Amino acid sequence: MTQQKIGFIGLGRMGHPMALNLIRAGYPVTVYNRTKEKTAPLAEAGASVA
Repeated sequence: MTQQKIGFIGLGRMGHPMALNLIRAGYPVTVYNRTKEKTAPLAEAGASVA
């Protein structure tokens, strides 16, 4: 079975924790936020930044 690729646009109150949980669960996650600095913690956790 192939693993799904997941993307998040917007890393506010909901997007950031949801993306972080998926990263911790081992899913490949790509994130984007209008304010680039908000992507840094998730990039350090293993996300790709779009």
